[in-house]
Amino acid sequence: MNTSSVSPRSDTRSPGAVLSDLAAARRRVAAAEADVLHALARLDAIAAEQTARVPSSAGREREMPLRAVAAEVGAVLQRSDRVMQDRLHHATVLVTGFAATVGALRAGRIDMGHVRLIQDAGARIADPEARARFEQAALVVCERESPGRARPIVAMIAQKLHPVPLEERHTDAATGRRVWVRDLDDGMAELAAVL
Repeated sequence: MNTSSVSPRSDTRSPGAVLSDLAAARRRVAAAEADVLHALARLDAIAAEQTARVPSSAGREREMPLRAVAAEVGAVLQRSDRVMQDRLHHATVLVTGFAATVGALRAGRIDMGHVRLIQDAGARIADPEARARFEQAALVVCERESPGRARPIVAMIAQKLHPVPLEERHTDAATGRRVWVRDLDDGMAELAAVL
């Protein structure tokens, strides 16, 4: 890898060499992102261990271990502690529920766009065996396609491998149908519906 401060115009490497460096850099970034996910998941586990030692009758005191860890993580990553609480939980879900996806990220075979896509599509598959089958099939697609191109294929895989039949899921989802109006500025309103 060339890390000098050579101007792009004076760099004499071939396009192939530059592309090779770019691919290697992308793999290193993906591995670093996987390391961050593992670190955040471990910190979330530490907060959970600390919370377990607080008596259940302690009320708000039970929130303090997670809030303290999130504040420390937020200081390191320059983010708010509330955002970090969500990221800690998100990392735990990924590392524990989508381990093969995080492994593919660490190996540089996919990027975070693929990770989000797989997690979003697989989140409703509660059965661990069905989710593992989904994850493996989704990884095959994501390792050869961009997140945008993989999205409809991965969504279709999730639909096909979901253990609950589509008709039953639709019937359950239909109970959440609703229409609402939200006031906007200047005498306007927004009409929204879930159908």
